Amino acid sequence: MKRWSLWAAVCLAALVLNGCILWSSPSGAVAALDAGDTLTFQVVTLPVNSTVKWYLDNTSVASGKTYVYQPTTAQIGLHSITVVATDWGSGNEAKTWLVTVLTP
Repeated sequence: MKRWSLWAAVCLAALVLNGCILWSSPSGAVAALDAGDTLTFQVVTLPVNSTVKWYLDNTSVASGKTYVYQPTTAQIGLHSITVVATDWGSGNEAKTWLVTVLTP
């Protein structure tokens, strides 16, 4: 039991020192939606007070644990949405989705 506790403590310390995305939605790395529809992206981070920023095609578009993407017809095509979780500037983790915007 002590070996497990020590391992868990080491892993937790590593996570606390670096921003970590524990869960994200949508769960896959690829998504599609019609122009005008919405797609909600969410993350759960450790530590819970990590700074979270969202990027659409490498341009900052939002901050916080949730981002709602509602593309226009001008955005039909392939795009990337990236979330970056940072903990006190000491580390970060990123996740990227490829999103295809379709003609409605």
